[in-house]
Amino acid sequence: MASGAVTGKNGSGEPSKVSFFNSQKRTCPVCEESFKREELLTGGGRLNAKALTDELHRLFQPTEKYGNVHPLIYSIWTCPNCYYSAFREDFSKPKKDTLINLQTKVAMQMRKGVVEGIFDDINFSGYRHLEEGISAYIIGIYSYEHFPKTQAPILKQGICAIRAAWLAVHLHDENPGENYDYLARILYRKAGYFYSRAIELNDIAEQPLTTTAIINYGPGADHNFGLDGAIYLAGMLQFKYGQRSDVDLRIKRLKEAKIMIARLVGSGRASQSKPTVILNHSRDLYGRINEELGTLCGL
Repeated sequence: MASGAVTGKNGSGEPSKVSFFNSQKRTCPVCEESFKREELLTGGGRLNAKALTDELHRLFQPTEKYGNVHPLIYSIWTCPNCYYSAFREDFSKPKKDTLINLQTKVAMQMRKGVVEGIFDDINFSGYRHLEEGISAYIIGIYSYEHFPKTQAPILKQGICAIRAAWLAVHLHDENPGENYDYLARILYRKAGYFYSRAIELNDIAEQPLTTTAIINYGPGADHNFGLDGAIYLAGMLQFKYGQRSDVDLRIKRLKEAKIMIARLVGSGRASQSKPTVILNHSRDLYGRINEELGTLCGL
């Protein structure tokens, strides 16, 4: 485990007052393991919000007392025994078929193997670091494979993937030269696929995204940008991280992204359901897509 990614610890290596373990134990529905959940403390200057990126990712300013604090690593629940991982609204009561599939030996081995092949010494019983945060979201992608379409699993896989990508970028910043930027690129591409697929399935009413099964569309934990945010990210991720080696396919994907973003900029006005930040980012992205299409098509 990279020593530079010690989120939630002070310079001496001792746990800082960034998080705490809730005294109320949770029981994993998959393996029936009881465990205490680590939760983020707020206030006291722990979180100093900075800008919102074009990926709708909220950045935070590190402080002298607490260092780098990454709230997203606490926003997904993970069983320390079987590595089942899901968002709070889904964790405790998976459907019967989902539970049966999550309990298979193959599924359990997959959840553990996928992260043990990336990081050493992952520990979901102790204080979380960036490595545990990334791992929890990667496992979440595999866990949501078994959820029914009524719980919008494809979008939730996308949220897991993009959050894991953001955390991998932060881990790379703290440990340059360890190839975590490569991990981030893989996760961004996965996120792009899941977001685009989620919008496609929503449009044909196969996996509707206007559902009470989605408590927070994210993509971060601090702000819910709703369905418009998901549509925007589908276009943004395709533009920034989609393949570029096949020019004809690149043009095709950019045209698809342009159509999606046009749905957001069409009204031209901000509203409660379409906040200014989404509208402004969408206008900028629409222009950037048009510019690249013009270059690729020789216009």
